[in-house]
Amino acid sequence: METFPESGAIIVRQPKSSDQESTKTFTFDAVFGPSVEQKHIYNTCASSVVESVLQGYNGTIFAYGQVI
Repeated sequence: METFPESGAIIVRQPKSSDQESTKTFTFDAVFGPSVEQKHIYNTCASSVVESVLQGYNGTIFAYGQVI
């Protein structure tokens, strides 16, 4: 798996295949590599939601992560 934070993409390759069809690309609003700091993720994804909650609006943060 390769991550491309600047374009919000993840490329997944089938391990035992060498042809191009075994590659799948997925795009998201934000993608973070394994070495990114938690503060960067918070600033990118959650800080605006937390600020809105403090102003009286409802807010939800849904996060999914793969553990390698």
